[in-house]
Amino acid sequence: LFASYQLFDAPLTILNEMVFIPSNSGEIFIHNLFNGQYIHTLKCPNRDKIKGGITIVEDYVLFVCGRQLISMKLP
Repeated sequence: LFASYQLFDAPLTILNEMVFIPSNSGEIFIHNLFNGQYIHTLKCPNRDKIKGGITIVEDYVLFVCGRQLISMKLP
């Protein structure tokens, strides 16, 4: 799938039945934890690399794109 052309070096995050996989291309891929089905992709507005992991607070995903802190509502 997407793993053939993405570079992943940040830790993934698991919440309920979802796994959040940050990539160096500025995207967070969200998949079902149990069956691997694709759910959604979150993208850095400036396409910078995602620095470190991501944090989930209530209905929001927090992550750093380049030097900018991003907060996005979960789909």
